[in-house]
Amino acid sequence: MIFVHEFGHFIVGKKAGVRVREFGFGYPIGADKPPSERPLCWQIGEDKDGTVYSVNLIPFGGFVNLGENDPDDPESLAHFPKRIRLAALLAGPVMNLVLAFVIFGIAALVGYPQFLYGVGIGEVTSGSPAEEAGLMAGDILLKVDKLELDQFAQTNEEISALVNSVVDYVAERSGQTLSVLVQRGLGAEAERVPLEVTPRPDDEGNGKMGIIISATAVRMERVRASVLDALKYGISEIWFTIRMTISIPLQVLRGLIPASSARSVGPVGIAQLTGDAVQQSIDTGWAFPILQLTGVLNVAIAFTNLLPLPALDGGRIFFILLEALRGKPVPPEKEGLVHSIGMMLLLLLFVVITIQDIFVPLPQALNWADYLY
Repeated sequence: MIFVHEFGHFIVGKKAGVRVREFGFGYPIGADKPPSERPLCWQIGEDKDGTVYSVNLIPFGGFVNLGENDPDDPESLAHFPKRIRLAALLAGPVMNLVLAFVIFGIAALVGYPQFLYGVGIGEVTSGSPAEEAGLMAGDILLKVDKLELDQFAQTNEEISALVNSVVDYVAERSGQTLSVLVQRGLGAEAERVPLEVTPRPDDEGNGKMGIIISATAVRMERVRASVLDALKYGISEIWFTIRMTISIPLQVLRGLIPASSARSVGPVGIAQLTGDAVQQSIDTGWAFPILQLTGVLNVAIAFTNLLPLPALDGGRIFFILLEALRGKPVPPEKEGLVHSIGMMLLLLLFVVITIQDIFVPLPQALNWADYLY
């Protein structure tokens, strides 16, 4: 993903005639020095145009040195027109979006999940008929007396009808002992448990078991898309990921979801997510989990880099747009200082998030194998 991103900057710069000074993996110590003078920088090659290829100490991201802050060099990016500079800076995020589109499309071709929903018990009221009968939060209702619930639903209409059917059926049978069959657990460990419960009337005389029910994912099917549908899936997943990236922080601020559910992750967290996804793919014999995560990470890289933050592509684009509005560029030494400070703050944030990833591990990921039965 890093290679594709930096290759976007690299190839557009090369094609435009920019002198690409360095293509590096990892962030360097002493970025203002030539690669040969930097500590813990390994030069792995140099091409005929003088571009040095390097590996640097800090294993976080990568960079292409196009001379963005050196307008005195006629071959540096800073000396080129604004449209060339914008194209070179946008090329990195665009390449990640293109890669995400391809990966999402492949994921759809190998089969994407379509969840089937049943009626799950979210909460059991203390002292209720349900608690006395032995019903537990997390149980999935398969049958309530003569009402069959094991024909799981897909569409919102089917799901709503399934949940409402339980409410209506129980409401009409206050005081009657009903046989209830529940599924306890998922996958190979799931059990079918028969119970009996007698609903009590509420203030309006409607029977209540004392449970909160809602649609719960209980199974998934693999749906293999056609080529056309795979293309549509790729576009829709990119848009969905961007929309969720924007909306989740807003939902946290509004108190709609807890902050712990929307935490940032760094390389350690991404390694955990990747390890989980790889294991899921191995356990299920299904490439979708790792392909989907890779697509999401590419969209995240593209989106993050376009934010107007110093040292990121979006921060440099911001200065180009500011130049267009002012009619003259910001002095390169001032812009360079802003990006240097921004880089230090980003590295500090990187350290903080890494510490969080180490000491506050991510919650257990969804076990795909539990839903493929």
